Amino acid sequence: FADVKLQYRRKRYEAHRAVLSASSPYFQAMFTTGLLEVQKDTIELHAIPPQILNTLIDFIYTGEININQDNVQELMIAADMLELNEVVVGCTEFLKYELHATNAIGIFRFAEGHNCEELANSAVEFIQLHFPQICNEEEFFELPKDLLTKFLSSEHLRVDTEFQVFSKQQ
Repeated sequence: FADVKLQYRRKRYEAHRAVLSASSPYFQAMFTTGLLEVQKDTIELHAIPPQILNTLIDFIYTGEININQDNVQELMIAADMLELNEVVVGCTEFLKYELHATNAIGIFRFAEGHNCEELANSAVEFIQLHFPQICNEEEFFELPKDLLTKFLSSEHLRVDTEFQVFSKQQ
């Protein structure tokens, strides 16, 4: 029988403390270190939207997960919070595979904002390799000056001519 409920607003999911603890260092710490949650029947998880929480609970019980364009970023954030490293790695690999001239800068900024160094490095490599295409994308023109300078000053930047870099600095 389930001995804990995970809740986001009014949506509740029944689970087992032992299963959650075995799968997640986050839950293990929550249920074994004398936190208030040890005695509670319902644990409120305000930071995880219900569909993402449901997906992660299913993963904990089945070992299977569906990562897609619509859920990858929220899944990665929630999995990182819950210390579900397999899911974080899966999301990282998904985003690395999805890198394209139209989204590379956005993926880089997401990775930087969530301390995902491996993904950030992959995005930077992609940006450097595909700079002639990326420099014409809308994301490029929205870059803060410090990031623009970082990309343009890289010795690994692949360009057809130096003029491409010069014209983008103007």
